[in-house]
Amino acid sequence: MEVGSSPPPGEHTRHLLEPPRCVVTPLSNGGGRRSCPARKISVKHAATRHGSPGQRVRKQPVPSRTPGGRCVVEGGECRRRRPGRRFQTRPLGKGHAEGRAAAGRDRVAHTGKVVSPHVGARGGPGDVGPPSARTHSVNELTGLRDPHGRPRLLRYLRRAFDGMTRYTAPGKPVKIFFFYVIFYGCLAGIFVGTIQALLLTLSNYKPTYQDRVAPPGLSHTPRSEKSEISFTVSDPSSYKKYTDAMSAFLESYNDAQQTDQMKFEDCGDSPMSYTARGSLESPELGQRKACRFSRSLLGVCSGINNPHFGFDVGTPCIIVKLNRIVNFRPKVPGNDSVPDSLQAKVMPNLIPIFCKKKREEDAGKIGEIKYFGLGEGFPLQYYPYYGKLLHPQYLQPLVAIQFNNLTQGEELRVECKVYGANIGYSEKDRYQGRFDIKFNIAS
Repeated sequence: MEVGSSPPPGEHTRHLLEPPRCVVTPLSNGGGRRSCPARKISVKHAATRHGSPGQRVRKQPVPSRTPGGRCVVEGGECRRRRPGRRFQTRPLGKGHAEGRAAAGRDRVAHTGKVVSPHVGARGGPGDVGPPSARTHSVNELTGLRDPHGRPRLLRYLRRAFDGMTRYTAPGKPVKIFFFYVIFYGCLAGIFVGTIQALLLTLSNYKPTYQDRVAPPGLSHTPRSEKSEISFTVSDPSSYKKYTDAMSAFLESYNDAQQTDQMKFEDCGDSPMSYTARGSLESPELGQRKACRFSRSLLGVCSGINNPHFGFDVGTPCIIVKLNRIVNFRPKVPGNDSVPDSLQAKVMPNLIPIFCKKKREEDAGKIGEIKYFGLGEGFPLQYYPYYGKLLHPQYLQPLVAIQFNNLTQGEELRVECKVYGANIGYSEKDRYQGRFDIKFNIAS
Protein backbone atom coordinates (compact mmCIF):
# COMPACT_ATOMS: atom_id res chain seq x y z
CA MET A 1 0.00 0.00 0.00
CA GLU A 2 1.49 3.38 -1.05
CA VAL A 3 2.07 6.23 1.35
CA GLY A 4 -0.71 8.82 1.35
CA SER A 5 -3.20 6.56 -0.33
CA SER A 6 -6.42 5.65 1.38
CA PRO A 7 -6.45 2.23 2.99
CA PRO A 8 -8.74 -0.32 1.45
CA PRO A 9 -12.22 -0.60 3.00
CA GLY A 10 -12.19 -2.61 6.22
CA GLU A 11 -8.46 -2.37 6.77
CA HIS A 12 -8.76 -0.21 9.89
CA THR A 13 -11.94 -1.97 11.04
CA ARG A 14 -10.58 -5.52 11.03
CA HIS A 15 -9.91 -5.34 14.72
CA LEU A 16 -13.59 -4.55 15.34
CA LEU A 17 -14.59 -7.96 13.99
CA GLU A 18 -12.22 -9.91 16.20
CA PRO A 19 -13.71 -11.24 19.47
CA PRO A 20 -12.33 -9.69 22.64
CA ARG A 21 -9.82 -11.68 24.59
CA CYS A 22 -11.48 -12.82 27.82
CA VAL A 23 -9.85 -14.07 31.00
CA VAL A 24 -11.50 -16.66 33.29
CA THR A 25 -10.65 -16.30 36.97
CA PRO A 26 -11.23 -19.45 39.12
CA LEU A 27 -13.63 -19.09 42.03
CA SER A 28 -13.85 -20.92 45.35
CA ASN A 29 -17.15 -22.65 44.47
CA GLY A 30 -15.56 -24.60 41.62
CA GLY A 31 -16.69 -22.21 38.91
CA GLY A 32 -15.04 -19.22 37.38
CA ARG A 33 -15.58 -15.56 36.49
CA ARG A 34 -15.09 -14.38 32.95
CA SER A 35 -13.68 -10.87 32.40
CA CYS A 36 -13.55 -9.30 28.94
CA PRO A 37 -11.87 -5.86 28.66
CA ALA A 38 -13.81 -3.19 26.80
CA ARG A 39 -12.23 -2.30 23.41
CA LYS A 40 -11.95 1.28 22.23
CA ILE A 41 -13.24 1.98 18.78
CA SER A 42 -11.04 4.03 16.43
CA VAL A 43 -13.12 6.51 14.53
CA LYS A 44 -10.49 7.37 11.92
CA HIS A 45 -11.09 5.69 8.57
CA ALA A 46 -13.79 3.57 10.28
CA ALA A 47 -16.57 2.22 8.11
CA THR A 48 -19.94 1.99 9.81
CA ARG A 49 -23.46 1.34 8.74
CA HIS A 50 -24.01 5.05 8.03
CA GLY A 51 -20.53 5.98 6.85
CA SER A 52 -18.06 5.28 4.08
CA PRO A 53 -14.28 4.82 4.01
CA GLY A 54 -12.41 8.02 4.84
CA GLN A 55 -15.39 9.72 6.42
CA ARG A 56 -15.08 10.77 10.03
CA VAL A 57 -17.78 9.28 12.19
CA ARG A 58 -18.85 10.51 15.54
CA LYS A 59 -17.40 8.39 18.30
CA GLN A 60 -19.96 6.16 20.02
CA PRO A 61 -19.39 5.86 23.77
CA VAL A 62 -19.15 2.33 25.10
CA PRO A 63 -20.88 1.78 28.44
CA SER A 64 -18.60 0.62 31.17
CA ARG A 65 -19.22 -2.69 32.90
CA THR A 66 -19.27 -3.07 36.64
CA PRO A 67 -17.56 -6.25 37.83
CA GLY A 68 -20.15 -8.76 38.89
CA GLY A 69 -22.93 -7.22 36.77
CA ARG A 70 -25.52 -9.70 35.52
CA CYS A 71 -28.14 -9.64 32.76
CA VAL A 72 -31.26 -11.86 32.67
CA VAL A 73 -33.50 -12.03 29.59
CA GLU A 74 -37.27 -12.00 30.12
CA GLY A 75 -39.86 -11.10 27.47
CA GLY A 76 -37.25 -9.83 24.99
CA GLU A 77 -35.66 -7.41 27.51
CA CYS A 78 -32.35 -7.45 29.33
CA ARG A 79 -32.81 -6.94 33.02
CA ARG A 80 -29.35 -5.93 34.33
CA ARG A 81 -28.54 -5.73 38.00
CA ARG A 82 -25.64 -3.80 39.44
CA PRO A 83 -24.35 -3.96 43.01
CA GLY A 84 -26.38 -1.75 45.30
CA ARG A 85 -28.99 -0.91 42.64
CA ARG A 86 -32.26 -2.40 41.52
CA PHE A 87 -32.88 -4.10 38.20
CA GLN A 88 -32.64 -1.85 35.19
CA THR A 89 -34.47 -2.70 31.98
CA ARG A 90 -33.32 -1.99 28.46
CA PRO A 91 -34.43 -3.43 25.10
CA LEU A 92 -32.58 -6.46 23.76
CA GLY A 93 -32.64 -7.36 20.11
CA LYS A 94 -34.09 -10.66 19.01
CA GLY A 95 -30.95 -11.76 17.21
CA HIS A 96 -28.76 -10.71 20.10
CA ALA A 97 -30.83 -12.73 22.60
CA GLU A 98 -30.84 -15.82 20.38
CA GLY A 99 -27.09 -15.60 19.86
CA ARG A 100 -26.40 -15.33 23.57
CA ALA A 101 -28.71 -18.30 24.28
CA ALA A 102 -26.92 -20.40 21.63
CA ALA A 103 -23.55 -19.46 23.10
CA GLY A 104 -24.70 -20.57 26.52
CA ARG A 105 -25.85 -23.94 25.16
CA ASP A 106 -22.49 -24.42 23.46
CA ARG A 107 -20.66 -23.78 26.71
CA VAL A 108 -22.81 -26.33 28.52
CA ALA A 109 -22.08 -28.92 25.83
CA HIS A 110 -18.29 -28.37 25.97
CA THR A 111 -17.69 -27.69 29.65
CA GLY A 112 -20.59 -29.40 31.41
CA LYS A 113 -21.27 -26.16 33.32
CA VAL A 114 -24.27 -23.90 32.99
CA VAL A 115 -23.27 -20.44 31.76
CA SER A 116 -25.85 -17.69 31.71
CA PRO A 117 -25.98 -16.58 28.06
CA HIS A 118 -27.23 -13.16 29.14
CA VAL A 119 -24.22 -12.17 31.22
CA GLY A 120 -21.38 -10.00 29.95
CA ALA A 121 -23.21 -8.66 26.90
CA ARG A 122 -20.87 -6.67 24.63
CA GLY A 123 -17.82 -7.82 26.52
CA GLY A 124 -19.15 -7.41 30.06
CA PRO A 125 -18.15 -9.76 32.85
CA GLY A 126 -20.05 -13.03 33.30
CA ASP A 127 -20.26 -16.00 35.70
CA VAL A 128 -19.25 -19.55 35.03
CA GLY A 129 -20.15 -22.16 37.61
CA PRO A 130 -21.67 -25.53 38.32
CA PRO A 131 -25.33 -26.14 37.38
CA SER A 132 -26.49 -25.67 40.99
CA ALA A 133 -25.09 -22.13 40.98
CA ARG A 134 -26.73 -20.83 37.76
CA THR A 135 -29.75 -23.04 37.05
CA HIS A 136 -32.15 -20.33 38.19
CA SER A 137 -31.86 -18.46 34.90
CA VAL A 138 -32.77 -21.61 32.94
CA ASN A 139 -35.77 -22.25 35.20
CA GLU A 140 -36.89 -18.68 34.72
CA LEU A 141 -37.05 -19.28 30.96
CA THR A 142 -38.56 -22.79 30.92
CA GLY A 143 -40.19 -23.32 34.35
CA LEU A 144 -43.71 -22.73 35.60
CA ARG A 145 -42.77 -19.75 37.76
CA ASP A 146 -41.46 -16.30 36.94
CA PRO A 147 -38.28 -14.74 38.51
CA HIS A 148 -40.39 -13.44 41.40
CA GLY A 149 -41.67 -16.93 42.30
CA ARG A 150 -45.24 -16.35 41.14
CA PRO A 151 -46.99 -19.02 39.00
CA ARG A 152 -46.93 -18.10 35.33
CA LEU A 153 -50.51 -19.32 34.85
CA LEU A 154 -51.88 -16.87 37.41
CA ARG A 155 -49.89 -14.08 35.81
CA TYR A 156 -51.26 -15.02 32.40
CA LEU A 157 -54.85 -15.04 33.66
CA ARG A 158 -54.38 -11.72 35.42
CA ARG A 159 -52.95 -10.12 32.28
CA ALA A 160 -55.75 -11.58 30.15
CA PHE A 161 -58.39 -10.13 32.48
CA ASP A 162 -56.57 -6.79 32.60
CA GLY A 163 -56.40 -6.75 28.81
CA MET A 164 -60.10 -7.49 28.50
CA THR A 165 -61.05 -4.72 30.89
CA ARG A 166 -58.50 -2.29 29.41
CA TYR A 167 -59.23 -2.67 25.71
CA THR A 168 -62.99 -3.18 25.81
CA ALA A 169 -65.75 -0.72 26.26
CA PRO A 170 -66.68 0.23 29.82
CA GLY A 171 -69.14 -2.26 31.30
CA LYS A 172 -68.65 -4.87 28.57
CA PRO A 173 -67.18 -7.59 30.89
CA VAL A 174 -70.24 -7.21 33.12
CA LYS A 175 -72.52 -7.58 30.11
CA ILE A 176 -70.67 -10.71 29.01
CA PHE A 177 -71.02 -12.19 32.48
CA PHE A 178 -74.78 -11.57 32.64
CA PHE A 179 -75.16 -12.91 29.09
CA TYR A 180 -73.72 -16.29 30.05
CA VAL A 181 -75.75 -16.37 33.28
CA ILE A 182 -78.97 -15.85 31.33
CA PHE A 183 -77.88 -18.26 28.56
CA TYR A 184 -77.13 -21.19 30.87
CA GLY A 185 -80.17 -20.38 32.98
CA CYS A 186 -82.36 -20.75 29.90
CA LEU A 187 -80.73 -24.09 29.08
CA ALA A 188 -81.39 -25.35 32.61
CA GLY A 189 -84.99 -24.17 32.40
CA ILE A 190 -85.55 -26.01 29.10
CA PHE A 191 -84.10 -29.21 30.57
CA VAL A 192 -86.24 -29.03 33.73
CA GLY A 193 -89.31 -28.20 31.67
CA THR A 194 -88.94 -31.23 29.41
CA ILE A 195 -88.49 -33.52 32.41
CA GLN A 196 -91.60 -32.11 34.07
CA ALA A 197 -93.60 -32.51 30.84
CA LEU A 198 -92.51 -36.16 30.67
CA LEU A 199 -93.50 -36.79 34.28
CA LEU A 200 -96.98 -35.44 33.59
CA THR A 201 -97.56 -38.30 31.14
CA LEU A 202 -96.71 -40.94 33.74
CA SER A 203 -98.97 -42.31 36.45
CA ASN A 204 -97.86 -43.06 39.99
CA TYR A 205 -100.21 -46.04 40.18
CA LYS A 206 -100.50 -47.59 36.74
CA PRO A 207 -97.60 -48.39 34.39
CA THR A 208 -97.92 -46.44 31.17
CA TYR A 209 -96.33 -49.04 28.93
CA GLN A 210 -96.86 -52.74 29.67
CA ASP A 211 -97.00 -54.15 26.15
CA ARG A 212 -93.47 -55.50 26.40
CA VAL A 213 -93.52 -56.70 30.00
CA ALA A 214 -92.29 -60.31 30.20
CA PRO A 215 -94.30 -62.96 32.04
CA PRO A 216 -93.52 -63.25 35.74
CA GLY A 217 -90.44 -65.06 36.85
CA LEU A 218 -90.49 -68.07 39.11
CA SER A 219 -88.08 -67.78 42.03
CA HIS A 220 -87.29 -69.89 45.05
CA THR A 221 -85.92 -69.62 48.56
CA PRO A 222 -83.24 -70.34 49.66
CA ARG A 223 -81.20 -68.70 46.93
CA SER A 224 -77.58 -69.68 46.44
CA GLU A 225 -74.74 -69.17 44.03
CA LYS A 226 -75.30 -70.95 40.73
CA SER A 227 -78.63 -72.30 42.13
CA GLU A 228 -76.84 -75.07 43.99
CA ILE A 229 -77.87 -76.44 47.40
CA SER A 230 -75.04 -78.44 48.87
CA PHE A 231 -74.90 -79.61 52.49
CA THR A 232 -74.05 -82.48 54.83
CA VAL A 233 -76.89 -84.04 56.79
CA SER A 234 -74.79 -84.67 59.89
CA ASP A 235 -73.34 -81.14 59.95
CA PRO A 236 -75.94 -78.48 60.96
CA SER A 237 -73.56 -75.63 60.12
CA SER A 238 -73.49 -76.70 56.47
CA TYR A 239 -77.21 -75.97 55.97
CA LYS A 240 -77.71 -73.24 58.59
CA LYS A 241 -77.50 -70.48 55.95
CA TYR A 242 -80.36 -72.10 54.03
CA THR A 243 -82.67 -72.50 57.02
CA ASP A 244 -81.95 -68.95 58.26
CA ALA A 245 -82.87 -67.53 54.84
CA MET A 246 -86.16 -69.44 54.78
CA SER A 247 -87.07 -68.38 58.33
CA ALA A 248 -86.40 -64.72 57.54
CA PHE A 249 -88.48 -64.92 54.36
CA LEU A 250 -91.49 -66.44 56.16
CA GLU A 251 -91.53 -63.86 58.98
CA SER A 252 -94.10 -61.70 57.16
CA TYR A 253 -96.38 -64.75 56.76
CA ASN A 254 -96.80 -65.29 60.50
CA ASP A 255 -100.38 -65.04 61.71
CA ALA A 256 -99.42 -62.31 64.17
CA GLN A 257 -98.43 -60.07 61.25
CA GLN A 258 -101.85 -60.35 59.58
CA THR A 259 -104.26 -59.36 62.37
CA ASP A 260 -105.05 -55.81 61.14
CA GLN A 261 -108.59 -55.92 59.71
CA MET A 262 -108.03 -52.65 57.82
CA LYS A 263 -105.17 -54.13 55.81
CA PHE A 264 -105.94 -57.85 55.52
CA GLU A 265 -108.97 -59.93 54.68
CA ASP A 266 -109.81 -63.62 54.32
CA CYS A 267 -110.09 -64.75 50.71
CA GLY A 268 -111.22 -68.34 51.26
CA ASP A 269 -109.64 -71.70 51.99
CA SER A 270 -109.82 -72.98 48.39
CA PRO A 271 -108.80 -71.55 45.02
CA MET A 272 -111.21 -68.85 43.83
CA SER A 273 -111.41 -66.28 41.05
CA TYR A 274 -109.77 -62.84 41.04
CA THR A 275 -110.61 -60.50 43.89
CA ALA A 276 -112.03 -57.18 42.63
CA ARG A 277 -110.60 -54.22 44.54
CA GLY A 278 -111.21 -51.41 42.10
CA SER A 279 -109.20 -49.96 39.26
CA LEU A 280 -105.66 -48.73 39.35
CA GLU A 281 -106.91 -45.41 37.99
CA SER A 282 -109.00 -44.87 41.13
CA PRO A 283 -106.45 -43.84 43.77
CA GLU A 284 -109.22 -42.14 45.74
CA LEU A 285 -110.20 -45.59 47.01
CA GLY A 286 -107.03 -45.62 49.09
CA GLN A 287 -104.89 -48.61 49.89
CA ARG A 288 -106.29 -52.00 48.97
CA LYS A 289 -106.60 -54.89 51.38
CA ALA A 290 -104.44 -57.97 50.98
CA CYS A 291 -105.51 -61.59 51.23
CA ARG A 292 -104.19 -63.44 54.24
CA PHE A 293 -101.86 -66.36 53.61
CA SER A 294 -101.18 -68.43 56.67
CA ARG A 295 -97.76 -69.93 57.12
CA SER A 296 -99.36 -73.15 58.34
CA LEU A 297 -100.59 -73.87 54.78
CA LEU A 298 -97.05 -74.96 53.92
CA GLY A 299 -97.32 -78.04 56.14
CA VAL A 300 -94.05 -79.68 57.15
CA CYS A 301 -92.15 -77.04 55.18
CA SER A 302 -93.59 -74.14 57.20
CA GLY A 303 -90.78 -74.29 59.77
CA ILE A 304 -93.27 -74.15 62.64
CA ASN A 305 -92.69 -77.69 63.89
CA ASN A 306 -89.32 -78.33 62.25
CA PRO A 307 -87.10 -75.24 62.14
CA HIS A 308 -84.59 -77.16 59.99
CA PHE A 309 -87.11 -77.50 57.08
CA GLY A 310 -86.15 -81.15 56.57
CA PHE A 311 -82.44 -80.50 55.98
CA ASP A 312 -81.53 -82.40 59.14
CA VAL A 313 -82.98 -85.66 57.77
CA GLY A 314 -81.99 -85.29 54.11
CA THR A 315 -85.45 -84.22 52.86
CA PRO A 316 -84.93 -80.50 52.12
CA CYS A 317 -87.76 -78.06 51.36
CA ILE A 318 -87.76 -75.00 49.13
CA ILE A 319 -90.30 -72.13 48.97
CA VAL A 320 -91.49 -71.06 45.49
CA LYS A 321 -93.33 -67.88 44.45
CA LEU A 322 -94.34 -65.98 41.32
CA ASN A 323 -92.71 -62.57 41.06
CA ARG A 324 -94.94 -59.52 41.32
CA ILE A 325 -96.17 -57.64 38.24
CA VAL A 326 -98.56 -54.72 38.66
CA ASN A 327 -102.06 -55.49 37.37
CA PHE A 328 -101.04 -58.93 36.06
CA ARG A 329 -103.74 -61.60 36.05
CA PRO A 330 -102.44 -65.13 35.42
CA LYS A 331 -104.75 -67.41 33.43
CA VAL A 332 -105.43 -71.06 34.01
CA PRO A 333 -103.67 -73.29 31.44
CA GLY A 334 -105.41 -75.45 28.91
CA ASN A 335 -105.33 -79.21 29.13
CA ASP A 336 -103.07 -79.50 26.09
CA SER A 337 -100.29 -77.46 27.72
CA VAL A 338 -100.13 -79.47 30.94
CA PRO A 339 -98.07 -82.70 31.08
CA ASP A 340 -99.89 -85.98 31.55
CA SER A 341 -98.57 -86.48 35.07
CA LEU A 342 -100.20 -83.19 36.10
CA GLN A 343 -103.57 -83.63 34.40
CA ALA A 344 -105.16 -85.12 37.51
CA LYS A 345 -104.14 -82.11 39.63
CA VAL A 346 -105.46 -79.41 37.30
CA MET A 347 -108.08 -77.33 39.12
CA PRO A 348 -110.07 -74.27 38.14
CA ASN A 349 -108.79 -70.92 39.46
CA LEU A 350 -105.35 -72.45 40.14
CA ILE A 351 -101.96 -72.05 38.45
CA PRO A 352 -100.23 -75.43 38.88
CA ILE A 353 -96.50 -76.08 39.32
CA PHE A 354 -94.62 -79.25 38.54
CA CYS A 355 -91.02 -80.40 39.15
CA LYS A 356 -89.13 -83.19 37.42
CA LYS A 357 -85.63 -84.38 36.63
CA LYS A 358 -83.49 -82.11 34.44
CA ARG A 359 -81.28 -84.84 32.99
CA GLU A 360 -82.15 -88.32 31.82
CA GLU A 361 -79.33 -89.89 33.83
CA ASP A 362 -81.04 -88.69 37.02
CA ALA A 363 -84.08 -90.89 36.41
CA GLY A 364 -84.89 -92.90 39.53
CA LYS A 365 -82.64 -90.75 41.74
CA ILE A 366 -85.05 -87.90 42.52
CA GLY A 367 -87.70 -89.87 44.37
CA GLU A 368 -91.02 -88.52 45.60
CA ILE A 369 -91.79 -84.79 45.41
CA LYS A 370 -94.53 -83.25 47.59
CA TYR A 371 -96.25 -79.86 47.18
CA PHE A 372 -97.75 -77.80 49.99
CA GLY A 373 -99.88 -74.68 49.76
CA LEU A 374 -103.39 -73.53 48.98
CA GLY A 375 -104.39 -76.12 46.35
CA GLU A 376 -100.73 -77.05 45.74
CA GLY A 377 -100.42 -74.12 43.34
CA PHE A 378 -101.06 -70.38 43.02
CA PRO A 379 -104.75 -69.48 43.52
CA LEU A 380 -106.21 -66.62 41.46
CA GLN A 381 -107.86 -64.74 44.36
CA TYR A 382 -104.46 -63.28 45.30
CA TYR A 383 -104.35 -61.38 41.99
CA PRO A 384 -104.03 -58.71 40.69
CA TYR A 385 -101.27 -56.85 42.49
CA TYR A 386 -101.85 -53.06 42.76
CA GLY A 387 -98.31 -51.88 43.40
CA LYS A 388 -96.43 -50.60 46.45
CA LEU A 389 -98.47 -47.41 46.81
CA LEU A 390 -101.91 -49.04 46.79
CA HIS A 391 -100.93 -52.53 47.99
CA PRO A 392 -98.02 -52.11 50.44
CA GLN A 393 -98.95 -55.12 52.62
CA TYR A 394 -99.54 -57.54 49.71
CA LEU A 395 -98.63 -61.19 50.35
CA GLN A 396 -97.86 -63.46 47.44
CA PRO A 397 -99.22 -67.02 47.50
CA LEU A 398 -96.51 -69.58 48.17
CA VAL A 399 -95.89 -73.19 47.29
CA ALA A 400 -93.55 -75.38 49.37
CA ILE A 401 -91.83 -78.29 47.62
CA GLN A 402 -90.22 -81.12 49.57
CA PHE A 403 -87.86 -83.70 48.06
CA ASN A 404 -88.27 -86.85 50.13
CA ASN A 405 -85.85 -89.30 48.54
CA LEU A 406 -82.89 -87.60 46.91
CA THR A 407 -79.95 -89.90 46.29
CA GLN A 408 -77.09 -88.82 48.51
CA GLY A 409 -73.52 -88.51 47.34
CA GLU A 410 -74.51 -87.57 43.76
CA GLU A 411 -75.15 -84.34 41.92
CA LEU A 412 -78.82 -84.09 40.92
CA ARG A 413 -80.53 -81.45 38.81
CA VAL A 414 -84.25 -80.69 39.15
CA GLU A 415 -86.38 -78.39 36.96
CA CYS A 416 -89.59 -76.76 38.23
CA LYS A 417 -92.07 -75.10 35.87
CA VAL A 418 -95.32 -73.21 36.36
CA TYR A 419 -98.12 -73.54 33.80
CA GLY A 420 -100.45 -70.78 32.66
CA ALA A 421 -102.16 -69.61 29.48
CA ASN A 422 -100.31 -66.26 29.56
CA ILE A 423 -97.05 -67.52 31.11
CA GLY A 424 -94.29 -68.23 28.63
CA TYR A 425 -90.69 -69.37 28.78
CA SER A 426 -87.48 -67.98 27.37
CA GLU A 427 -84.17 -69.64 26.59
CA LYS A 428 -82.37 -66.40 27.47
CA ASP A 429 -83.99 -66.11 30.91
CA ARG A 430 -83.90 -69.34 32.88
CA TYR A 431 -86.14 -67.87 35.61
CA GLN A 432 -89.01 -66.84 33.34
CA GLY A 433 -91.82 -69.18 34.35
CA ARG A 434 -89.35 -71.85 35.48
CA PHE A 435 -86.05 -72.53 37.23
CA ASP A 436 -83.64 -75.39 37.73
CA ILE A 437 -81.79 -76.24 40.91
CA LYS A 438 -78.90 -78.55 41.71
CA PHE A 439 -78.71 -80.73 44.85
CA ASN A 440 -75.57 -82.22 46.28
CA ILE A 441 -76.28 -83.98 49.59
CA ALA A 442 -73.67 -85.79 51.64
CA SER A 443 -74.35 -88.04 54.58
